[in-house]
Amino acid sequence: ALLDAHSALAKLFAKRRDAVCDFSCGKDVRKQKLLSIDNEISQYAAQNNISLPTIKYQCDICSDTGLVETNGKAERCVCFTKRLIELSSDGCYANTHQNFDTFDLSVFDADNQPFIEKVLSYSRDYCAKFPCVKRKNIVFSGRTGTGKTFFLNCICCALRSRGFSVVFITAGRLFEILRKYAFSEENNFDSLLQADMLIIDDLGTERDSKFMQEMVYNIIDSR
Repeated sequence: ALLDAHSALAKLFAKRRDAVCDFSCGKDVRKQKLLSIDNEISQYAAQNNISLPTIKYQCDICSDTGLVETNGKAERCVCFTKRLIELSSDGCYANTHQNFDTFDLSVFDADNQPFIEKVLSYSRDYCAKFPCVKRKNIVFSGRTGTGKTFFLNCICCALRSRGFSVVFITAGRLFEILRKYAFSEENNFDSLLQADMLIIDDLGTERDSKFMQEMVYNIIDSR
């Protein structure tokens, strides 16, 4: 409605959109163009007593550009990396309904509850202190149905709620990525190394393949 009432302002915003997408000039020239147009927009708004809406960015670090400047060099913003990691996970996300708030200690046998309570306390503390934790790695082992995956989901949800990038992946999906990477069919490998947290569910099924053993070891060793 504001732009409909002020055609000159609408033209300035259209001019700005064109400048943003104009890659025929260098970065510095484009930056100066945008700065000049922004000044024109501000002057028009002041002259006509217009209150322009404040832009709300999803990422306050890079203003949704995906890039930040460090020592004069443009680098990928953490939000960009996080989004790439989410896309490369190909739907292998944690079950958000399984979290510390929905954890029910009563489903465990009375004899096992004291131990599970210790694991729960350790997991909560780990997530609260991450990444400044004494031991970086956690391994959950036990029989089927003892709650290992539930704990992994809890940790994943807790860390994501704090803004960390987490790849939650099943061993089967991991091996498929590694196979494609080995044959240069797909390259989601970097996300396994760059994520703040890598969670692999059902790890150990690769033990029958020396190739998978070596690849998994390389990932853990690199991280």
